[in-house]
Amino acid sequence: MIKSVYVLAVMIAFALFAIINTVFFQSLKQFNSHTIFVECILLIVLAILYFYKELRDLENRHLERVPMFWINASVLTYFSGSLVLFYVANDLISESMKTKGVIWGTHALFNIVHYILYAIALLIRNQEKTRTSKS
Repeated sequence: MIKSVYVLAVMIAFALFAIINTVFFQSLKQFNSHTIFVECILLIVLAILYFYKELRDLENRHLERVPMFWINASVLTYFSGSLVLFYVANDLISESMKTKGVIWGTHALFNIVHYILYAIALLIRNQEKTRTSKS
């Protein structure tokens, strides 16, 4: 679906953007919210493209049994939820400790969901390996 030359170009462009952002805009002492914001957007787009491909091709009748489905659900959930949080992180440094606690607590919940969905993907993959080795 996506040609590897495009993926390579995006990877190089992102790396250059991250370097330029660090050198000219957000120093190493500052939370690099611009870079993380772009990273979130790229990963969300890739996850959506995966779901689009799966829905268009309909090769897998039971998506819940496909580990990549769970990995992409994890990426989409975590990075969509954290997108705004990462973008405004530098502005929130001056907020009260209670506000910071709520915001980073929310981030922790997104992170927990992220890893639970990864664990489901690994569990399904392990079940597939077990099933094929018994056959």
